[in-house]
Amino acid sequence: MTGKITNAPELLSRLREVNRCMELSSPSAVDEVRTACRALAHTTEAESPEIAAAGLDLAKAAEGVRLRHP
Repeated sequence: MTGKITNAPELLSRLREVNRCMELSSPSAVDEVRTACRALAHTTEAESPEIAAAGLDLAKAAEGVRLRHP
């Protein structure tokens, strides 16, 4: 990381949302994971490019799952 994250409560909230979505078993779960991961990336992009990139990578991985399992 490049330094102290000043929006840690929001980051934690975004991570919890990603986790909640990953536990869903509904057909829309993949879309919800993708949306939560993109929100995580957006929240962290200014302070932590590494976390933002990881969020985008997770969103891309979720898209791949949706494409394989319509």
